[in-house]
Amino acid sequence: MGRRPHGKAVANVEEWARGQIRYAESLYRKDRNRLRMIGWGGRRSPSAVPDTLPGQVANLVIQHEGKNSVSLSWRDPVEGGEVAAYKIQRRKTGADWADVGTAVTSEATVNNQEAGVEFEYQVIAVNKSGDGPASNIVRVVL
Repeated sequence: MGRRPHGKAVANVEEWARGQIRYAESLYRKDRNRLRMIGWGGRRSPSAVPDTLPGQVANLVIQHEGKNSVSLSWRDPVEGGEVAAYKIQRRKTGADWADVGTAVTSEATVNNQEAGVEFEYQVIAVNKSGDGPASNIVRVVL
């Protein structure tokens, strides 16, 4: 098969169109209605970051214990900012907390947990402003 002669022509048209759009954008930069006519909506306002941390997750409970897994559930915070996700943390008694999972609903199963060891779990609601206070702690030995 031979080379397609259209490749260079298409590239030339694309470059011409980009130039026309840049020109129109610079010409009508402050006129949002005209920018919309060429398919541009103008610059968006920066999205507002919530200024309120989420509240405390309530009533963390163990729903089910498996061979190497634990299923947790909790209630959403009733106060504070909107929750984006939940951070699930675990530690051996007296050790530092480590993140072991995330969830976007008020329940999760954490798999591949070490058997025969007592672990403590807690859940923290998070959003763009940061982390809310930790939930109550639950303990389990799988």
